[in-house]
Amino acid sequence: MATYGSVKAFNPAVDDWPTYAERLQHYFVANGVTDDGKKASILLTLCGTPTFKLLRSLVPDNKLEGVTYDTLATLLEEHYRPTTPSTIVNGTSSILASGSLTSQ
Repeated sequence: MATYGSVKAFNPAVDDWPTYAERLQHYFVANGVTDDGKKASILLTLCGTPTFKLLRSLVPDNKLEGVTYDTLATLLEEHYRPTTPSTIVNGTSSILASGSLTSQ
């Protein structure tokens, strides 16, 4: 069977996870991949060594076998979710208001 398209390894310095995941979904559609196990294996094969190691560190017992594509995608989404400036500002304000942060 012919394979259509290609997906490079995920690089968080250049790529954002939602865009990468969307491209991967199009790759699955173009290649008729509907089986969740195959989707997970394709993600793990294409994602690159750093992302593979990261995923392994995020699952119980460092075992990726049997972990669904949706679970892997959710783990990456949560890991790479940007911290919004308002969260940082609100968190800092709370720390300052509580007096937990003192000047030296």
